[in-house]
Amino acid sequence: MVQNMTTFSFPSINIKEGAARLQIPDMAQYRVPTEAPVFYNFLMELNRDIATLVIKAYQELQGHPLTILLPMAATGVRGIRFRLELPNIERLIMNDVSPLAYELMTRNLELNDLTDHIELRNDDAISVLNSFAKRGQRVDVIDIDPFGSPSRFIDSAIRALKKKTGMICLTATDMAPLCGVTPQACLRKYGGRPLRTEYCHELAIRLCLNTLITTAARYEIAITPIFCYSIDHYIRIYALLQSGALKADAVLEQIGYIVHCLQCNHRFSTKNLLFAASKCPICQAYQLDYAGPVWLGELFDSSFCKKLHRENQQRQLRSKKQIENMLQFVLEEVGGPLTYHNIHRLCKEHKISAPPMNWLIETLRQKGFFASRTHFSRISIRTDAIRHKIAQLIQSYNKN
Repeated sequence: MVQNMTTFSFPSINIKEGAARLQIPDMAQYRVPTEAPVFYNFLMELNRDIATLVIKAYQELQGHPLTILLPMAATGVRGIRFRLELPNIERLIMNDVSPLAYELMTRNLELNDLTDHIELRNDDAISVLNSFAKRGQRVDVIDIDPFGSPSRFIDSAIRALKKKTGMICLTATDMAPLCGVTPQACLRKYGGRPLRTEYCHELAIRLCLNTLITTAARYEIAITPIFCYSIDHYIRIYALLQSGALKADAVLEQIGYIVHCLQCNHRFSTKNLLFAASKCPICQAYQLDYAGPVWLGELFDSSFCKKLHRENQQRQLRSKKQIENMLQFVLEEVGGPLTYHNIHRLCKEHKISAPPMNWLIETLRQKGFFASRTHFSRISIRTDAIRHKIAQLIQSYNKN
C-alpha cells in the first residue's frame, strides 16, 4: 500500500485487489470499517473472490452476456473486479446513496480506465432496484451486500431480476439475530425464530433462505439455492430464479421447522409443529425448542460447486487455498442431513476424549451412516447418526 496523492475529505490509500486498482479510506485511521466515510473491509476479499467464481460459473450456464446490478457498491471494488475479471458483461450498474462513495467510485473507475464501461448512480438502493422492475429492464444478477440484514432489499431485488434465469446474491452480517442472541430482531427481520445452538450458522442461512423463498413465491417465482456458506462474521447465499406458480409451490413444500431437545441435543425436522412430538424421542425430556420456519432443502448444487472448484484452480486469487478447502468440505457434505454435531461439545457433554475426526467419519460410514466434515465448523461433522450413537462410538474408541 502507498499513500495516494489525490485529495479527498478523508485520508486515503491506494491498494490492489484482484485485477482492480483502488483508492480507499485509510482504514488504519478507524477502529472498525463502519466508522470510515466509505465502507471497505479487507476481510471481505474472500467474499468478493468467491463472487467472481460464482458469476463466471453462472455465465457458463446462461451462455449470453450479463447485466449486473450492485445497489450498494461503496468503493466500487466488487463491480470493478467483475468488469475486469469476467468476460461477457454487457452492462454493469453500481449505485451508492452516499455522495462520498459516488465520488470515490468515480475516482476508482478512472484508475482502472472503466469510466465508459460501468454506469454509476447516487441514489437510494431500493429506488434503484425498483427502477429495474419493469419488463425489458430486468437484470441477470443482483448482488445485495449490505452492512447488516439484506431482508428489506429482497422484495425489490426479486422484482428487478429476470424471472426465468436471474441470480440473486445475498450477504447477511447481522449474526446476532440470526444466531439467536436477539431472537425478536430475527422475527422482525426474517419472519422466523432462531436457536442458539452449535449449528446456529446453518440455521442462519436457512432462516434467510425462508425469507427469500417466501418473498419470491408471492410473485410466482421459485428460488433454487446453488451455493450457500458461512464464514467469519457473515453468511452468503447464491440462488437462481425460476418463474412458475407450480415451481414456487414445490419449493414452499420444503419449508418447515427444526426441533431441538435442550436436554440431549437431539434434533429433527418437521413440516408442521402441530404434529411434532411433545417430548424428545431419544431422552423423553419435555425440553423441546424449535427454529423456523426455515428452508429444509439443499444448500448446495453439486455440479455447480464442482464448476466453482475447477474455476478456482484456474485462477490466482489470494484466497485460492482457503476457497479450495471450503469447496472440498462443501462437496463432502452435499446431500447430507440437516444440521451438524460439534464433536468437542459432544465429548464434553459425555466426559469423553475426542477421537481423530477421520476415524469417526470413516467408522460412521462403515456402519451405514452418512458422515462428512462440514465447512461450517472444522470440529463438527454432518451425519444422520443420532447423537448418542456418535457418543457410543467415541466411547468404544477410548476403551481400545
